[in-house]
Amino acid sequence: MHSVKKFLDFEAHLNEATVALLGAPLEYSVPKRDNPFGPGMADGPHIIKQMSHLLESYSPRLNRSLQEMKLCDMGGVTFGKDIMESLRLISEEIEAINNKKIVVIGGEHTVTVGVVEGLIKRYPEMVIIQMDAHTDLRAEYEGKKYSHACVIRRCLEIVGPEKIYQLGIRSGEKEEFELGKQQCHLSSRLILDAATLKKLQGLPVYLTIDLDILDPAYAPGVSVPESCGASPHELFEAIYSLRGLNIIGFDVVEILPSHDIGQITAAIAAKIIREAILTFWE
Repeated sequence: MHSVKKFLDFEAHLNEATVALLGAPLEYSVPKRDNPFGPGMADGPHIIKQMSHLLESYSPRLNRSLQEMKLCDMGGVTFGKDIMESLRLISEEIEAINNKKIVVIGGEHTVTVGVVEGLIKRYPEMVIIQMDAHTDLRAEYEGKKYSHACVIRRCLEIVGPEKIYQLGIRSGEKEEFELGKQQCHLSSRLILDAATLKKLQGLPVYLTIDLDILDPAYAPGVSVPESCGASPHELFEAIYSLRGLNIIGFDVVEILPSHDIGQITAAIAAKIIREAILTFWE
């Protein structure tokens, strides 16, 4: 049994909290690679929470502390027997969290589909910002419509065209890049320009961060590492640049603990969560 249950200082009851954190140990479409018996993506939320206890609550960069906030760690979703039931369960869990900012820890990226489905009724004008190495716009992958390689395609079908901003993209099929340019806002850059940030002011924004946005030198513990990625410094600056937008929630996904080295990917993930919370919310 895992001994660490909560992320850092997340001790508030849901009723009094402004931020609710939910573990999403979904592992459905991601290959185990060459270590099928090591800890997989389902162990991601636990490992990241464990590493959070090596962090301080205080961010020197932001001059703020998580201790100034009321934060609730709701534990994890118990997923169903198949992907559709699992996505339904997380969607229902997200819908039930009223008037709270949402943080979701994966698990594979497919979980984002369930989160978006759970938010769209409350936020019909929602836009999505994706920080990721990959386009994730395939119609299907290995015969599966719901897959880590198809997650943004499914989200596009939910929120509609022109509402997804893809940042840091450096890999994908030609057809995915064409679709991204036609129906999304696809860019290899990580930071939105001033005009786009102004355009997004006031709109509900959901941020999804696939850890493979980082170069494998900094984050080896991901399912599909892609070279020539961002440094942690570049990623944090991109997160800070979103301050002032109406961020309704975010997720951090795709950690593969069996391929992490010294748990450095989990440590970065925990810091991403701390910095994002302190950047976006009071």
